[in-house]
Amino acid sequence: MEYHSIANPIWVDASRTMISIDIVFPALSDAPVKFNASPEDVMPHGRAIYAEIIAGDHGAIAEPTITG
Repeated sequence: MEYHSIANPIWVDASRTMISIDIVFPALSDAPVKFNASPEDVMPHGRAIYAEIIAGDHGAIAEPTITG
């Protein structure tokens, strides 16, 4: 799946199992959507996005925010 404009990477949890990002999937819309990237994603593009983020291709990954 084509994608671009990955921004705002943040760990979803303290275990660092998944990263939340804003991303544009042109097939869906020109507007960014929230996406959770994981190394265990069933789709190849999910694993590729995670690998790009871990490699530092889209900036630093923020620590998760704790609310409650």
